[in-house]
Amino acid sequence: MLATSTLLELAEATTTLRTFALKERPVTSVHRTAVVSPPVCHVLNAEAAEPRMGDTTSARRAIEVVFQGVDGREVRENLLVESVDGDRLRLVFTPGFVQGVAAGDVVTYDESSHTISLVERGGNVAVQFFYRDVPDFVLTHIAEQVSLVAGGTVDGELDGLRVFTFPATVGLRSIEDFMNSFVEAYRIEWTFANVFDENGQPLNWWK
Repeated sequence: MLATSTLLELAEATTTLRTFALKERPVTSVHRTAVVSPPVCHVLNAEAAEPRMGDTTSARRAIEVVFQGVDGREVRENLLVESVDGDRLRLVFTPGFVQGVAAGDVVTYDESSHTISLVERGGNVAVQFFYRDVPDFVLTHIAEQVSLVAGGTVDGELDGLRVFTFPATVGLRSIEDFMNSFVEAYRIEWTFANVFDENGQPLNWWK
């Protein structure tokens, strides 16, 4: 049986997004230090997942994106995409480590440099959720609330990392309050992955 205090913490976290939904308040840049940062992050359950949007008959493939991590190391991540038209591709899932994009965004891919360029936003907010020593039942609960409370999805899972996608219409401050409710109770850190530029300034694409 779960402790009463734990149940209360989960209940409070569940109601947070409903309480703060769509309130207009400044969004702050969330600082975090990655608990886990492996050099390669592969798409989770890519073959079984349904498309987020767009033509369900479009051919899918994985592209390898290469970039330099904050520690200077080369990082490689495989992203599942589907063809839109011409050389344009739509991201099926939010990346685990590639910054600046989310599921539904349309990009182009340079095969020689293994880089992507953003063409069009898909209207989704990317969140990277880092944790250590968090019980499985808590992770399961958080994942359920991402979907039930915020209409979001869990787009990737690694040991110490979860990748969440939220519709921007929920409101950035609402997402921030929702995520912070778990920070207060457990040893986790998180960050928006496509909301701020390299200098910490809001990109404002959602306005």
